[in-house]
Amino acid sequence: MPSPTKNLLVSDRTLIKSIKGTLLVMARPLFRFLKPVPTALLEPISRRWGFERGTPISRWYIDRFLESNKKDITGNVLEIKNARYTNSLGTNVTLSDILDIDKSNTSATIYADLATADNVESEKYDCFILTETLQFVYDLDSAIAHAHRVLKPNGVLLVSVPCVSPSDDELMSVDHWRFTTLGCEKLFGNVFGSNNTQVVGYGNYAVSAGMLSGLAIEDIPEEKLDMYDGKYTTGIFIRAQRK
Repeated sequence: MPSPTKNLLVSDRTLIKSIKGTLLVMARPLFRFLKPVPTALLEPISRRWGFERGTPISRWYIDRFLESNKKDITGNVLEIKNARYTNSLGTNVTLSDILDIDKSNTSATIYADLATADNVESEKYDCFILTETLQFVYDLDSAIAHAHRVLKPNGVLLVSVPCVSPSDDELMSVDHWRFTTLGCEKLFGNVFGSNNTQVVGYGNYAVSAGMLSGLAIEDIPEEKLDMYDGKYTTGIFIRAQRK
C-alpha cells in the first residue's frame, strides 16, 4: 500500500513544479526586455556554408573521422561524387570507383540512385565512403541495404550524416532528412548488426549555432570544436562492417 507521506511528497513536488512553471511564463516579457535577441542573430552570416569565410564546419569533422579510419580505405574502394578521400587517405587501393546519380559528373564511374542501385555489383568493395549523402535519399532502408550488399564480407562502410544543417539551395527538392544518434544506431544496426556498427555524434551548441549561421571553422575556437554535447549534436558518423 502506498505510503501517505510519499504521496504527500509527490504532491508537494508537483505543486512546486507547477508554481515555477507559472512564474517562468509570467516572467517571459521581463526576460525578453533584459536580454533582447541581438539583431545579428536574426539572419545568417553566410548562406553558403561559410565558404567565403573559410572552411565549412562539417568538413573539419569529416576529415578527422576519415583520417581516424583510414586503415579501412584499402583494396576496392567506392566513394560518392569524387575520389577525394580515396586518393588522400587510401593505401593499397586496387580499384577506385565513384558513384553519383548526376550523369553530368564526368568523374563518376557508376551512375545510380543508391536506393535503387541494382546495377552496382554485389560484394565488390572493401570500403564504401558515403559522406553527406543519405539526407538526400528518401528510401533510407533500401539505400543502406544496397550499401551493405556491395561490400565484401568484412568490408567497411564509412558514413557521415547531418543532425543540424541548413539546406542546400540546389538540393532542397530532395533534402529529406536530419538524423539522431539513436536513429542511426537502429538504421544501420538493423542491417549490419548492432555489434558491427559504431555511431558517434559530434558538435555542441556553439558548433550547431555556427553551422546554421554560416560560420567557418576559422571562426570557432578549437576547444569548442573538440567538445561534444549530445543535447546539441551537429552531425553523426557511422562505421559499419559487413560480417
